[in-house]
Amino acid sequence: MKIVYLGLILCGGLMLFASGVSANNEVDRQAVMRAARDYIESQHIVSEDMMRRSLHPKLVKRTYWRNADGTEFVMETDYEYMLKLAAT
Repeated sequence: MKIVYLGLILCGGLMLFASGVSANNEVDRQAVMRAARDYIESQHIVSEDMMRRSLHPKLVKRTYWRNADGTEFVMETDYEYMLKLAAT
């Protein structure tokens, strides 16, 4: 569930960024919006293709986590793992 929240935060930030892009960059704005939507939706409707469209193949995602005992760690996720996640 934390992954979903972090993804929503990330994509919300991307959407806010895209909404501030000038009208001259409408193509770029639409591309950012599509990538953000594809990222979120691919995890909810099980779509590896949508995830593939939203990520760069050299993705390295680092997520901060805290265990139940309070210890902290950083989980590293790559492109291939994200595709598998979206496929399931």
